[in-house]
Amino acid sequence: MMSKRYPITMLCAACIPWTDDFQFDEAKFRVHVADLVDGGAKSLYIMGTAGEGYTLDTKTFTDVVTAFLDECSKGKDMLPMIGIISTSMMEMMERIEIAKNLGAHDFQIALPCWGALTDGEVIDYFKMVCGSFTDCRFIHYNNGPRSKKLVTIDLYIKLAKLVPNLVAAKYSTHNMAEIYGIVTADCPIAFYLVDGGYTYGAMVGECGFLNSFYSIYPEFAWEYFEAGQTGDYATLIKGDRFYKEASGCFSFISRPMIDSAYDKSIERVTDNNFDNKLYPPYKGLTEDEFAKVNTDMKAVIAKYKK
Repeated sequence: MMSKRYPITMLCAACIPWTDDFQFDEAKFRVHVADLVDGGAKSLYIMGTAGEGYTLDTKTFTDVVTAFLDECSKGKDMLPMIGIISTSMMEMMERIEIAKNLGAHDFQIALPCWGALTDGEVIDYFKMVCGSFTDCRFIHYNNGPRSKKLVTIDLYIKLAKLVPNLVAAKYSTHNMAEIYGIVTADCPIAFYLVDGGYTYGAMVGECGFLNSFYSIYPEFAWEYFEAGQTGDYATLIKGDRFYKEASGCFSFISRPMIDSAYDKSIERVTDNNFDNKLYPPYKGLTEDEFAKVNTDMKAVIAKYKK
C-alpha cells in the first residue's frame, strides 16, 4: 500500500460564535479554539459546514483566519486547516491567497456547488486550484449532497496521480461497501471518516477520524481513535455506541437543519457560554430544544464516564 500524504489522525472542527448583531465574536472564538487546543486537538479546521464557511464576507474571513492561526500557534505540533467554501472557484483562490499570506498552509476545499461538476470538470478544478499553490496542502471536503457531486475512490486515484498536493479527503459515509473500497484502495490520499464509518473503516484498512463530538469527551475521543489504529475492537465498538447515542440526542427534531446547528449545540453542551445561534437566514435549535439536547447528551456522557 502507498504511504499517505497527510498524517492519519483525528480531525476536529471549530465553530464561529456571533454577537447579538451577528458580528464575529472574536473573544469567544479564541476561548473556543484555545479549549480545543488545550483538550489535545491537533488537526483542527475552521469554516467547513460546521463553521459556517458559506456565510462569511472577505473581511470576516480574514479576521477569523487571523485569530484562528494565532490561537493554534500557542499549541504544540498543530496542523491548522482553513476551510474554503464558495460557488466561485476564483473566490476560493482569492481566499486561499489571503489565508496563505497570513501563514496558513493546509486548506480544506469543497467543489463549486451551483451546478454538479462532471469528472473532467472535477479534475480541472483540482489541477487549477491546487496547482496554483504548490507549496500548500489540500484536503477535499467530499460532501455529495452539498456539492452535488460525490467523488468516488476511482476518481480520487486518478486525481492523486495528477495533483500531488491533494493529500486527504473527508468522506462522510456509513455505507460499508463504500468504506471498504476507500480504505483498502492503493491510494496515497488519506481518508477521514465520521464516527460510525471510522468504526468499520479502521477494522478493515487505514483511515483517520473526523470527530464532530470532540469537545464533549476529549479523553474518550482519543481512546476511540487509538483503538482503531491498534485493533482494539472492544473500545472501538464502545465508541461506536457512544457516538450513536450522542447523535441520537437530536433525533426528536424532525425539521431539516444545516450541519452547524448540530455542531454549535454540541459545543454549547460543553460550554454554556458558547452561543449556538446561526448566521441568518439559517436557524438552529430553539432554547427548549437545546435544553432537552443538553440534558440528554450530558446523561450519555455521564453513562460512558462511569
